[in-house]
Amino acid sequence: MVNQKLISNIDYKEPLQDALFIGTETDRSILNLLEDCFLLWAKKLGTLEMVFPPIISIEDLESINYFQDHPTQAVFLSALSPNINTLEGSYENKAEPLGYALNPAACYHVYLSQRNQEINQMVRISTQTECFRNQPPYASSSRMFRFQQRKFAFIGESQEVRTILKQTEALVHELSGALELGLSEKTSQAPNYTNDPKLEKIKALFLADKEFTYGSFSALCHTNFHRNYFCKRLNIKSSNGQYAFAGCLGVIPEYWLLSLKHKHKNDTNLILKLLKHYLN
Repeated sequence: MVNQKLISNIDYKEPLQDALFIGTETDRSILNLLEDCFLLWAKKLGTLEMVFPPIISIEDLESINYFQDHPTQAVFLSALSPNINTLEGSYENKAEPLGYALNPAACYHVYLSQRNQEINQMVRISTQTECFRNQPPYASSSRMFRFQQRKFAFIGESQEVRTILKQTEALVHELSGALELGLSEKTSQAPNYTNDPKLEKIKALFLADKEFTYGSFSALCHTNFHRNYFCKRLNIKSSNGQYAFAGCLGVIPEYWLLSLKHKHKNDTNLILKLLKHYLN
């Protein structure tokens, strides 16, 4: 049984897999204001807000090579057979797969929604959903099993995607400065890069994937320049007949909340004041 603790009472040294819900009204107010900040970004970036389900088919994940890139992270859905004998117990071992997984990243549905499309102008989509990842053995206990994720995803020509990702990075630093966090940039620590020389080479060449961190906390934001990786697999092309390029900014609000409370020594009134000042 997972020990469900309030985020406001968590020592960051403890496993954040236990931080499954926000327990105070003030924490909820901070998260709501953070979401308002991210929606302000969406307006500045000209994105279309879309809503996707929190589950994704295994077939769709296979189509984008998910299991080759993230072999340990998927969390699958299953259900008991209608013929189950409820008197036997041990239900977990009798569950049958449903062909779906819990959503591991908010941007996958965005790319899948553009399958077999020709892109005449850059696609700009923002979305938010709950995500689930089984992250050991790569990640430390500071990475959550379940978390909210907002994504700003872009599909178009290589240079225009690179350009707008730079704009998203500027917005991250703008909000970070306004909240007195002073986020640092570092190369992505995503598990799919572990022990994969080919992907390490791509990362070194393009300096594409970044994490924005506060202290030793997990990344509050990250940018990914996917090049034409997803578009090749989903047959998404530009008007010139070449495969399009894609990239995204991902934001995890729970990490913003934890970082803000640490930085400002749980002075939630100050945090609320700084957020409202940024929005005004």
